[in-house]
Amino acid sequence: MQTKIIAQIKAGVLSLRYILKDISENSPLWKDQDFCMAVVQKHGLAISFVKKEDVKDYDALAMAAVQRDGQAITYIKKEDVKDYDALAMAAVQKDGWAIQFIKKEDFKDYDALAMAVVQKNWRAIKFIKKEDVKDYDALALAAVQEHPWSIEKAAIQYIKKEDVKDYDALAMAAVQEDELTIQFIKKEDVKDYDALAMAVVQKDGWKIQLIKKEDVKDYDALAWGAVKEFGQAITYIKKEDVKDYDALAMAAVQEDGLAIQFIKKEDVKDYDALAWDAVQKDGWAIQFIKKEDVKDYDALALAAVQEHPQSVETAAIQFIKKEDVKDYDALAWAAVQKAGWAAIEFIKKEGVKDYDELVQVAHGNT
Repeated sequence: MQTKIIAQIKAGVLSLRYILKDISENSPLWKDQDFCMAVVQKHGLAISFVKKEDVKDYDALAMAAVQRDGQAITYIKKEDVKDYDALAMAAVQKDGWAIQFIKKEDFKDYDALAMAVVQKNWRAIKFIKKEDVKDYDALALAAVQEHPWSIEKAAIQYIKKEDVKDYDALAMAAVQEDELTIQFIKKEDVKDYDALAMAVVQKDGWKIQLIKKEDVKDYDALAWGAVKEFGQAITYIKKEDVKDYDALAMAAVQEDGLAIQFIKKEDVKDYDALAWDAVQKDGWAIQFIKKEDVKDYDALALAAVQEHPQSVETAAIQFIKKEDVKDYDALAWAAVQKAGWAAIEFIKKEGVKDYDELVQVAHGNT
């Protein structure tokens, strides 16, 4: 019977809830080394039911338990094992959160333990007190440099300015690792918030949306930094917030033609020039330009289809309506001569005069 239960536990057939339901706390099974090992290897927290004096090798069971679930350390007393330091290190390496159950006085090198913890799980820094380690600054830096996968995982939110010597350097390291962390940094907590903000937008222009104009001294410089990194960042910049919106808009479309979708005609003096720069940068930009917004839509459309497409999905002619141009035939010919079959996919037979000849040319240019 005992052998069968152990086999079922090892196979994962029996859950901990089932084991505890059918096997009482006083069952002789908890004194059997093999049974206990099978249980803690599957359910680390089950070490709480094992007494040191009841088993042959409590150390082996304890190690197996924390290797399965780091937080099992909470049920293991220092005096019950030969090498508590090795056990504690194994626990935090499995689960950084386990450090909350380990007392500084129970570990010889708490600094090494703390560093191992934040490198495994940066969030565990909230369980480490400044006074418990020799170099909290190094620990904090390691925590913010541990790459977060989402904004909820920004370590700097758990670090107080007064707990580190150089919060400015820490803040800079945090935004360079993940620009989203700027949301947790208060302007008044750093000496040069402008430099911090600039580091953010130069890494990802989109993130200018996280920075308020009133929080920086030179919002113009910040806006320029953002659109130079990613043209479409212009969508988060208001005309009234910068000195020369026309120049900024031009820089945006020159970096990314598709940025024109976020620029209103009424917000710039020369929308035609902007439109031309946009389609010359990316023919796809034509989809965001209305015929009535430019002087010569035909010429613009021609420039768009002549902008070299990489595949059928990028052929600009798909965005141009026949009724919007004077000579759709000429446009269609220009498109297939440039893109071949990639363009013919979007040209309807009834939309041109000599479709068969157009198809032949498309095949020849593919």
